[in-house]
Amino acid sequence: RWSPRAPDPLQGARMGSCRSPAATTEAWTGGRPYTPLVLAFYNAVVVYLCDSVVWRCSRHVMLRWYDANAGSSHLDVGVGTGWFLDHCKFRGGCERLELADINATPLKHCRARLARYHPRMHTLNVAATGGPLLPHGTCEPCESVGLNFLLHCVRAPAGVDKFDLVFRCVSRRLFYCVPTFLLGRNLAPLVKQGGVLFGSTIVSPHDTAVRHTALARAIAWLYNLFGVFSNDADTTVRLRAALERHFASVELHAVGSVVLFRGKR
Repeated sequence: RWSPRAPDPLQGARMGSCRSPAATTEAWTGGRPYTPLVLAFYNAVVVYLCDSVVWRCSRHVMLRWYDANAGSSHLDVGVGTGWFLDHCKFRGGCERLELADINATPLKHCRARLARYHPRMHTLNVAATGGPLLPHGTCEPCESVGLNFLLHCVRAPAGVDKFDLVFRCVSRRLFYCVPTFLLGRNLAPLVKQGGVLFGSTIVSPHDTAVRHTALARAIAWLYNLFGVFSNDADTTVRLRAALERHFASVELHAVGSVVLFRGKR
C-alpha cells in the first residue's frame, strides 16, 4: 500500500496532497482492496453484478442520481473506477472536476479514464484527526460533492460519529482538513452556497428501515469481518440526523440495501 512517507505516486499530475500522519492503519482498511487487479474487475463484479443482485440498487439508478446532482464544478471523494463520472451528464457540462481518494491507485486509474475533463487529484484520509493542511486555494468550493459508496468503507476514530465528522467538514470547512475544523480556522466552504452533497451508502445489515435480503446481510457481515466495510452501526436514522445538522434541506431514498442521500446548503 502507499505510505504517507513514500514518494508521491502521482507526481507530475495536477493534484493537491494531504498526507496526514494521523492516517492510521485502521483508517486505511476500507481503501486497501483497490489494487490494479481489483480495479480491472471492479466494474464487472461490483457495478454490473453486485449493485443489482446483492444490494439491489442498479447502476442505472445510481447513474440517474449522479445526473440529477452533479454540477459543472464537482468533487468526487472515493472515486473507484470512475464509471459513474465517465457516464454522468453533468448539469451545465463539466467545467471543473476534482477527484479525491485515500488510495493513489484509483486516482491514477481515473486520471486516465477521465482525462478529457483534465481532473485535479487529491490524496486524503476522510477519517484523519490531524495532519497538515492543503495549500490555500488547492480546491475551490464546488457546486456538488459526491460520496458514492464511500461512507460504508470509512472507519472513523473510536467514539466519533463518522457521518457527523464527514458532513461537518464538508458543509463548513475543507473536507480533507478535519484538524482545520477542530482548530477553528476560517477556510472557505467546500460546497458552494446553494450547492449539494450527494451520494449513496450501504447501511447496516441490522437497519430495518431498508429491505436487506439474506444474501445482502451475509455479504455485509463478511465484508465487515475482513474490514472492507465498516458499517455495522450505520443506520438511516443516524445518516439523516447528521445531514440535518449541517444542511438546509435533506433527502433520502432507500433502494434495496442502499440509501441515496442529498443535502443542500
